[in-house]
Amino acid sequence: MKNLIVLAALFGFSCVTFCSAQEGKLQTAEELSAPTQVISYASAFVIGELVPIWSRGYVIAYRERTYAGQTGPNLRVFDRQGKLVSEMRLWIDGASLIHIYNIAASSDGRLGVVGSVVDVAGSDAWIFADISLSNQRPVKIVHVSPFQARALDFAHDGSVWILGAKPAPGELSLRNAPDHFIVEHFSRDGVFEGEYIKRSTIPCKALPGAGGLARVVASDDRIGLFLQGCDYWVELKPNGDLIGTWHWSGKLANGTEQRVTYVALTSDDQLYAYVVQARNGTQATRGLFRLDRSNSDWIPVNIGAVEQAGAPFGPVKGVEGDNLVYYTTNERVVWAKVEKSASETNR
Repeated sequence: MKNLIVLAALFGFSCVTFCSAQEGKLQTAEELSAPTQVISYASAFVIGELVPIWSRGYVIAYRERTYAGQTGPNLRVFDRQGKLVSEMRLWIDGASLIHIYNIAASSDGRLGVVGSVVDVAGSDAWIFADISLSNQRPVKIVHVSPFQARALDFAHDGSVWILGAKPAPGELSLRNAPDHFIVEHFSRDGVFEGEYIKRSTIPCKALPGAGGLARVVASDDRIGLFLQGCDYWVELKPNGDLIGTWHWSGKLANGTEQRVTYVALTSDDQLYAYVVQARNGTQATRGLFRLDRSNSDWIPVNIGAVEQAGAPFGPVKGVEGDNLVYYTTNERVVWAKVEKSASETNR
């Protein structure tokens, strides 16, 4: 399911305090404080385009598919004040179509883009484009085929970690694919550094990146991999060694369907997520949760303060300093801090 820009659907359900898997009891030790900043990005949100990406202080609007006959930019970059600072057209000579899957910003003024390029003969190739924001053109384009690159992020040292898969030739699924690594690492100069995490170690049939919500999230001391279609979170050290793997069920013991969608990794390596829950076809509830690594459970966070401030909680997109950053109604982006609170029991 593509995350098409129908923001009203994201906020048509509510869970003012938080959403809990336990019936009759709501408990939390954290709360999302009133917003520290709310900025309008009306120009970045365009009907018919995908929801823009937030990365390291930038909101990046993009055209998912660009065809040879289309003109104008397919990448537009806005700063933390909502100002358009760069727009460009990513294109490769001889292409008939460029399909952008994911984008990330670095801390030193670069954009990383992963996607596929289809030539006039119908053959496709998968690429990683490293783009300079200052001169608005690629510094380098790295061909990564047959690896199908679906998500990426820049590490603290400027290197690039990419999540993807290698289906069998001519196939879209992994049903007949031989075992392969699903993570590739490139230096800041575009040199291949290594590959990690065998597909067979993640018992899931979904292609990494299916649904458009897979993410690579880097902090100072680790690389996080969110496999949304598989309900997995994996962490690697910067040298590629495995830190750990966490898996949760998409259905709780009481029958509640739980869908973890967007995630954010803080500077102290706490993982927060936007979670949607529904039971027996009833109205869905949404909330902010934190991963308890000791048992792979999601712990609810009180979101009452931001709701009361008129900034309904929505998809969490990242972190900046000690703030979580999320999207809310009316094309706005919100910054808010998670703080400790007394445990509560209600009903």
